[in-house]
Amino acid sequence: MTTVHLNNPDLVEDLIELLRDAHCIVRRTGPRAFEIRSGWPVRDDASQYELDGYLRVFEAMHPGSQATRMP
Repeated sequence: MTTVHLNNPDLVEDLIELLRDAHCIVRRTGPRAFEIRSGWPVRDDASQYELDGYLRVFEAMHPGSQATRMP
């Protein structure tokens, strides 16, 4: 399980939808945060790289947004 924080609360639902479309299990935990478990059939390390890719694509699609994985 990984927590993600997004700087713009108005975009959280858009990012959650993108990740759910990618077969991730996502649960919103706050106005700017959610927990995610990948649905990808890969090792944990690889799934973190996959998640990072989705976050960077989302940021590119929404200039000014910043999505951060929390420890």
